[in-house]
Amino acid sequence: MRFLQTSIAAALVGFGTVAASPAWAVSNSIESIIGAQQGSTTQVRIRMGMPLTEVPASFSLANPHRLALDFKDTDNRIGRSLVELTGGDVKSVNVVQGGERARVVLNMTRPMRFKSEIEGTDLILSLDRQESVEATPAARGSQLPMVAQASKADARGAVGHAHSLKDIDFRRGKDGEGRVVVNPVG
Repeated sequence: MRFLQTSIAAALVGFGTVAASPAWAVSNSIESIIGAQQGSTTQVRIRMGMPLTEVPASFSLANPHRLALDFKDTDNRIGRSLVELTGGDVKSVNVVQGGERARVVLNMTRPMRFKSEIEGTDLILSLDRQESVEATPAARGSQLPMVAQASKADARGAVGHAHSLKDIDFRRGKDGEGRVVVNPVG
């Protein structure tokens, strides 16, 4: 009987160790990020450990100009959280690990339109300069505007109150913690 209790306890401890291991919790990894300028197009290539089945969800910020992509069940295997890119309109790329997902944030010099394409284990982002931006829902295709413009009428809730934000920023705190800074209008 004691042998059975010891065996069950050892199996549960072993299972807990395996279940808590990050290697078992995620199914893919970001291996490298490189950028290149080709004419007026900046190309960012994100190499994955395994091919993606779909383009990751994304959103953009107008000021500062940023594009964020959320990779489900993915971890960061680059070895650092900041990748500096030289030349082109993408200055740097941040890779932030949070639970079982990784967020890739492209820090850009101006608003840009982008197209995404999966090629083997690479996600290729082609970013083009744009002078004006129109709102386009993300569900319409892989070519998306970098910034969506909204009028005051769009910002009104069901009860007719206007809600507007002046700026949203992501910063690192003095102890290394992540902070979201939200500045409302008015």
